[in-house]
Amino acid sequence: MCCLGCEAVKGGTPVGIRCKHLGREALPTAAAHHSPTAQPDPALQIQPLPQPQRTDRPCSRMHPALLHRSLPILPPLLVVLLLAVLARTQPNYIYDEPWVNQYRQGFNFQCPHGEVLVAIRSYFSEKEGADRLWSFECQRTPYALGEPTDCWWDDINRAGLEWSSMCSGNGLVAGVQSQYFNAVLDREWQFYCCRYAKKCPYSCWKTQEYPDYYREEADFVVPSYGYFIRGAQTTFSGVLRDRQWKYILCRMTEHDCDYENF
Repeated sequence: MCCLGCEAVKGGTPVGIRCKHLGREALPTAAAHHSPTAQPDPALQIQPLPQPQRTDRPCSRMHPALLHRSLPILPPLLVVLLLAVLARTQPNYIYDEPWVNQYRQGFNFQCPHGEVLVAIRSYFSEKEGADRLWSFECQRTPYALGEPTDCWWDDINRAGLEWSSMCSGNGLVAGVQSQYFNAVLDREWQFYCCRYAKKCPYSCWKTQEYPDYYREEADFVVPSYGYFIRGAQTTFSGVLRDRQWKYILCRMTEHDCDYENF
């Protein structure tokens, strides 16, 4: 026969075979024509043509560890240019922050009426005169405290020195003022304080140092609602020209009292 999967053509002996895919008849071989035993088989069953086996291989997965070997190798100059473009397109949170000052510049920050300081953040730069950028956040005081009855600027804490300062008259810190001095590469500080009727502080304590180490970024948030910043204690490094801060936190009574700085 000429192929598998052919069909028998009607007729007697010899049986004609038509190849489906060739479109023509194929006669039986000479051996089949002269063989005395070659008889037509009425029960002849032509088996269907088997499906061809797939010769293509399934797609294989590359191990992640080998993936880099298949990636194109970029010229070093192109890599540098791509990194520069990415750096320009990425937001710089240092300059996106709502800083209240520029390096080596003074500032005056006050919370809105009835609010007090609850968060302080700063970023150090050695090349900018060993100075820091500063950012502050405020929050409304609890209803039980009422409205502030008096506000004032407290004592000035000099540059280049260690100091500890707390609002007088049971006041809470509601603002900060600072001036930079090139001669000592440091700032002087002054707290803006507000008194709430005759409410008194209690359960006062000092926080850990912010930042943990000199010249690091510092980020402080009052840890619990109902505590208020009443002042700070700072250390100063004459070598590194930077400060670490411990904030003084207190709770306030909901009733009037006659104590001051208790």
